[in-house]
Amino acid sequence: MYIPKITCRCRASTFRNVCDSLKEFFTDEVKETLKRLRILQFTEFPPFQQNTPLIYMLLSCWDVSKQSFNIKGHELKFSADDVALLTGLPNTGSLIYWEAEPLTSYTGIQIKNEMKNIKKSTSPDVIVNMYIKFLLSNLFFPNNNYRTPRRLISIAENIDEFNSYNWAMSIRDFLVNQLDRLAPKYVQDEPLGYMSGFVPLLMIWFLEHTSIRQPALPEARPRFLRWDSNIFLSDVQISQIFKDLRNKQINKSFENVTEEEKLFAEEFPTPQTFPTHPTLPTQLILSPVHPSSHISHVFHLSGSPEKVEPTYESPKKGAMDSHLQSPKHQIFSPPVPQYSPRIPQLPDESIVKELTEICAFITILTNELDSVNMRLGRLESKCARIEGNYENLKASFYDLKSSISEQFDAFKSNFLILKPDSEHPSTSAPHEPCDIATTSVPPQPPKHSELATTPAPDQPPKYSELATTSSPDQPAQPADPATTSAPDQPAKPADPATTSVPDQPAKPAEKRVSNEGVLPGEPTSKKAKTSTIASTVKRRTNRTKKAVRTPFTAGKRRLSKKKEADKEKNVIGPKPTDGAKESEVMVDVEAIPYTVTHSSSFMDFKGRDLISETMLNYMDSCFAKYTDKQKTILAAGNVSVSRGEVDELITEQYLSDAHVDAFAYLLAEKNKLFPGLYKTFLYISCLYYSYARENYQDISSLYVKHITRDAVQEADYVMCTLCHDRHWTLLAGVVKGKYWAFFDSLPKDHHKKILNDVIQKLHGDIGQSFDTDIRTWPITYPSGVPTQTNSIDCGMFVCKYMEELVKHGDVDWEQHKNLQDKMTLFRVELAYAILCSLAK
Repeated sequence: MYIPKITCRCRASTFRNVCDSLKEFFTDEVKETLKRLRILQFTEFPPFQQNTPLIYMLLSCWDVSKQSFNIKGHELKFSADDVALLTGLPNTGSLIYWEAEPLTSYTGIQIKNEMKNIKKSTSPDVIVNMYIKFLLSNLFFPNNNYRTPRRLISIAENIDEFNSYNWAMSIRDFLVNQLDRLAPKYVQDEPLGYMSGFVPLLMIWFLEHTSIRQPALPEARPRFLRWDSNIFLSDVQISQIFKDLRNKQINKSFENVTEEEKLFAEEFPTPQTFPTHPTLPTQLILSPVHPSSHISHVFHLSGSPEKVEPTYESPKKGAMDSHLQSPKHQIFSPPVPQYSPRIPQLPDESIVKELTEICAFITILTNELDSVNMRLGRLESKCARIEGNYENLKASFYDLKSSISEQFDAFKSNFLILKPDSEHPSTSAPHEPCDIATTSVPPQPPKHSELATTPAPDQPPKYSELATTSSPDQPAQPADPATTSAPDQPAKPADPATTSVPDQPAKPAEKRVSNEGVLPGEPTSKKAKTSTIASTVKRRTNRTKKAVRTPFTAGKRRLSKKKEADKEKNVIGPKPTDGAKESEVMVDVEAIPYTVTHSSSFMDFKGRDLISETMLNYMDSCFAKYTDKQKTILAAGNVSVSRGEVDELITEQYLSDAHVDAFAYLLAEKNKLFPGLYKTFLYISCLYYSYARENYQDISSLYVKHITRDAVQEADYVMCTLCHDRHWTLLAGVVKGKYWAFFDSLPKDHHKKILNDVIQKLHGDIGQSFDTDIRTWPITYPSGVPTQTNSIDCGMFVCKYMEELVKHGDVDWEQHKNLQDKMTLFRVELAYAILCSLAK
């Protein structure tokens, strides 16, 4: 798979496709307004491909100190005049400093989606406003995570001031800042990441400065219309082009610049003449807005000037080409005012002198103001760079803190004894992460090769059966009546201290001695000692998560085939030798072989271009550091998410209970950090109903033990997630409203059939915590709830249902119709939040 060395956020093909789809809504009034604003030409911007090999090669030629490209010894400037000639935007107007402005939550992706929703009934003013936002956020200045600065939004909403800004200089400065930022990374051979800004202009600029290709439409203007959109150069082609490039193929400036183009650039000024009147000693002449303009306004110091009619005069010889004297290109010359003979006298000399001093002082103030604005712009740019460095240092600090915490935990592991899970209170449902595929399957007996020789929950195995099948080389010996219970006699309850897996259903059963490793005929000299989880963990030196698999722990995602399960039912073990007696033991987990499976150190997931560069760098550093799939990333109480489960999340796979429970835990933690930000809720894991419907009361009750009467009185919602037939749904109990709300991202009738049974189970376990009978609460089905369009995002939809409920209460679901379009972003944000737990 080809991995580009640099990625550009500007996607010209997407911009053009949206513009083409909306041409029918661009009325004559809209086109006239866009033409007046000089941005109508961008609706025809060619859908160039991302020529990242060319951009990467140009980056290698960038000289930060000289602010120019050094190509084959030629120093080529990338100036605002170049941008003006390429785009048709004049290099005049006020400079705009927006990079230091705070970013809004209004992203370019949202703006693009709003553009697609334009209808015929939309007013022309709204269409123009949305088009300007779309142009600035998706073509001119695509930024980190496509978030739009507040300053650009305010400019787009005030179109009367749009032409007063120097957009050519703003586009150039933004691209130069990106080149200055990435060039040191290229020199130090560091990952380049993303490049923001109007990057396709660099490709057009290179083609205009060289003769390696000929334009498809040489006479088209502005210059970006001259080139074919199918231009794409591979790494090999670009390397060969730069290798074979000759001096005569390099143009130091653009060729065939027309007189109309010269009006847009500062480097082609038109001569200006300002006449004076012999009888008027002092005049205040204002500079024209455009450097090529010949219009000047003469203000008299006294009297009332007569009406002045503009006159035309030809420019000086040699100032411009002769064809500019045509009526189409008439140039205004300064008007010569005609003075009325009624003016009695000239103003007093003292007044003239005073006004002259005032004018000089105003000029000084104007120059100082311009200087201050330039300094302010540079300071704002420095502040933006410092803020970026601060974010990078912050991420490095969290990484170092996580590393120190891990080393301390490893040191502490030799002295601390891990307590059973039942002794650790949890804010969420106590459980180990389990595969969704196994939540609806009743527990199966564990395999002898993986766990202790534990009898099936429903029927303890007879020792005589084990003895008769122990070894083919020895005759079967009768079972010891002292250690074998009668068939009709109930088995003794298992000792909680010897339970190997906390969330395995503990039905009455006797655990047998596992005499693995005892040779046939060899006497057992000592009685097996009883061991517990605590003593086992205490003896460990390596506390890495072990590959212990049961139907209710993390491991393989599916149960073994029925044929393999049947083979394991009749557990074959060695016959105990003389003098050995049965006792209750637990197999040491260290005896189980542990196979380390690795994840990729670089994850090229789909949502990389949807998050900020700081978030992406932090995630990449975590992926590179933690490659063991079994490495625990988030551990809170009994909520646990491993590295492999993070990979499943960002690669758009089916969500497990570990993902959904982790989302609920993080949502609750956020509410603790910012009290009152969200409504309070009580969370019930999907594993509650998975155990309750199989009548494992002792385990299902653990998932609702935190729902007490006091907790219910303070809560607004009771969130019960359900996973039935591999589909996630949400049953939300509105405590104060005393009704249930059911949310289904794939509405089907058979998804509702289990609701009465779920409520009945909840009533049996937590019904005493409520003031009323929850079985009498009506079940509602909110209208307009966003639904999924694929078969894998139901879990993420349930997470967003919970979040919107606790954020807003009464949710207007019509405003969230495009929830499916943001699923990739939501998955990446959840993965980032889980990885941030490493920094604690």
